[in-house]
Amino acid sequence: MDEGTPAYIGGLKAKDYVMSIDGTIVKSMDELNAIKNTHKIGDKVVLKIERDGKEMDITITLSQMP
Repeated sequence: MDEGTPAYIGGLKAKDYVMSIDGTIVKSMDELNAIKNTHKIGDKVVLKIERDGKEMDITITLSQMP
């Protein structure tokens, strides 16, 4: 995970497994990106992730890649 990216700043880590975005279950990066692309820069999205066997929600503010 590159420092400075919205995901990194929002707290996402390299081995996190993204289970859903804004309550919609995703099974692939294509599905995740399709939902993300319905939002605009500055919007906040909630990701449900699994990290080290535990589920948690993190909120990420969408921004342009540096």
